[in-house]
Amino acid sequence: MSKFNLASKTIKGLVWSGISSGLQTVIHIVVISVLSRILTPEDYGIVSAAMLIISLSNIFAQIGIGPALIQKKEVNADDVTTAYFLSIGMGIVFFFIIFFSAGLFEQFIKIKNVQKAVQVLSFLFIIGSFRVIAYSLLSREMNFRYISNIEWIAYAIGDGLVAIICALLGLGFWALVIGSLVKTCILAIAFSSGALKQKHSGKFNKASAKSLFRFSGGFTLSNCINYFALNGDYLITGRFLGGEALGLYTRAYNMMKLPATLYSQIVDKVIFPAFSRIQNDKEKLGKIYMRGVTVTALIGVVVSIFFHLASREIILLLLGSQWEKMITPFSILSIGMYFRVGYKIPGSVLRSLGMVYTSAIINGVYAVLIIVFSFIGKDYGLAGISLGVTISIILIFFILIYLSFKACNLSLRNILFTHLPALLFGGITYATGAPVIFLLRKFIASNILVLLLFLVFFVSVFLLLGFLFRKTRIMKDIRFFIKSFLGTFVKEGDSKQ
Repeated sequence: MSKFNLASKTIKGLVWSGISSGLQTVIHIVVISVLSRILTPEDYGIVSAAMLIISLSNIFAQIGIGPALIQKKEVNADDVTTAYFLSIGMGIVFFFIIFFSAGLFEQFIKIKNVQKAVQVLSFLFIIGSFRVIAYSLLSREMNFRYISNIEWIAYAIGDGLVAIICALLGLGFWALVIGSLVKTCILAIAFSSGALKQKHSGKFNKASAKSLFRFSGGFTLSNCINYFALNGDYLITGRFLGGEALGLYTRAYNMMKLPATLYSQIVDKVIFPAFSRIQNDKEKLGKIYMRGVTVTALIGVVVSIFFHLASREIILLLLGSQWEKMITPFSILSIGMYFRVGYKIPGSVLRSLGMVYTSAIINGVYAVLIIVFSFIGKDYGLAGISLGVTISIILIFFILIYLSFKACNLSLRNILFTHLPALLFGGITYATGAPVIFLLRKFIASNILVLLLFLVFFVSVFLLLGFLFRKTRIMKDIRFFIKSFLGTFVKEGDSKQ
């Protein structure tokens, strides 16, 4: 593929991933606003606890075969058929293992009804085995427009429409379980339909299996350790603080990581395949990486500050007064929002360079930090766990940034240079925003009015700073991305004529 075609496909991938993720974010906000007024924190706690064992087992069930297909430079028909055999076979095996061992997990986590939820959710192993390979094949072809369209439709129907209807019928936590199953079924059918348009008449091949395992082994190890990094706090919260606390904490954490999830969906799944194609050109990779980090830092820091300062209004408006206990942990977690977003690109860089075992070691350090600090913080309730997790996120961010810059032959000076605009914009927006939100709360009783006025003020400050620094490199990079974004639609329109 030529450099022009790669750049064009990458920009188009970013655009369509952005559209899908934007739609999913809007739908997600609507869904959680509705469901949180029908379901209880305990309902969310039951399903969150069940997904802990499902997510861990799914890592071994898929053994990194999907990402191995994406990273592999050349893929033949035997590779595809072998990947399907391995994925489906492991999915069936883990379905039976988890279905019959669900009771043991409930005894460990000590949350009622978890066993029932786990047994039903175990069907995801079989359904998901079809989805993951089809998704990987579509990703290899950078067919992100098709993927994006299917993803937001599946989310809207499964986690949205179906879950809300079930909740209104009084099904409680089963509404979340059924919604997840429906969404996964839609993804599996639609992705398989799209991938099967390309005929793959291969056969199971031992050499292909070994080739896939060479990458997937390190990827699986990394994901396994990453599981404890991302779920260690959930395990400790559920085990020691109970189902209601787990429901509150998972909602707070998921809202904090929403920008990171959105950013990952837009960039990570597009950048990883694109970076893999230029992994041997360190100079070009380094330049693109620096520009990406600079833009990410600027936007991420400002968004983190807004969520931190306006945490009370955001929670009460989106979820309702019954979730008021969530305000403190969300406010604390929001401090680490940028750092959660910021380590997405470094992770993509390391994986695109094939440094999956390095990623596994980093995730191991992160897992230890999360578990240790969460365990220490549990004695201080949700606030203590939230603070421990935030400290862990900040520490691992700096480790990832340093290693990824070093891998791209960039210096510590480059790291500082890429974050200077974010530090400047962040400092000014916080210094002006903190007293404004304090005064708004003091003189205005309406939460929605306080949030709207604060948002207008915050955006105005950001735009003013953007105007004052319009001739700097960072603002040029932002304008470049906007022009590329808009230009993609023009080219799409022209191509249809």
